[in-house]
Amino acid sequence: MCACKLNDLHRCLGLKNAVGITYKAGNFITAAHLCKRIFDYQGTDAITKEALEQYQKNYSSLQAKGSNAFKLDFDSSKIGQLDEAEGYLCAGNLKPLQNPADCVKCPYDSSTFERSEAGKLCSTCELCKISEETVGLVLRDN
Repeated sequence: MCACKLNDLHRCLGLKNAVGITYKAGNFITAAHLCKRIFDYQGTDAITKEALEQYQKNYSSLQAKGSNAFKLDFDSSKIGQLDEAEGYLCAGNLKPLQNPADCVKCPYDSSTFERSEAGKLCSTCELCKISEETVGLVLRDN
């Protein structure tokens, strides 16, 4: 979420969550990079002065650790540059989709997936199979 074009408050919230997750996973280089991105929101309503000071302290310790436990399949040069034309993520594996026109969708919630996910159960709603045509949804009381 911190790579999409959102308003500052929501993007900063995504960055804060991403710092926590990458830190817990042992990806200290990635967490330090995300902390540095939080510094861009200094002086805005997106982050308090106290929280910013805490992230600055964390940034120093993360740089000192300087290692990543896991290799991420993510191009950090795209942060803040994804737009409607290329900003789709596969809801199954969270990888950016190269050609949104060549994707398949869940018939119920319209989640977008890679074509290889066709026929699998939608991981978003868990109600129907991806790319299958449906007449409608019938809810029954038992």
